[in-house]
Amino acid sequence: TFLFYQWLNDKANLQKQEQNIISGYLNILSRLVMMAKIVYGFCQVERWVM
Repeated sequence: TFLFYQWLNDKANLQKQEQNIISGYLNILSRLVMMAKIVYGFCQVERWVM
């Protein structure tokens, strides 16, 4: 039974790590989208000023 509990703990830890990795990727993606929007906004302003 101890080995079974150990196995359950390992599985739970792996799932937590996967969730952390996924949320990390989502954070990076949202930052990239924000940067793209800012750059796009600057381009629009420059075109309007020209």
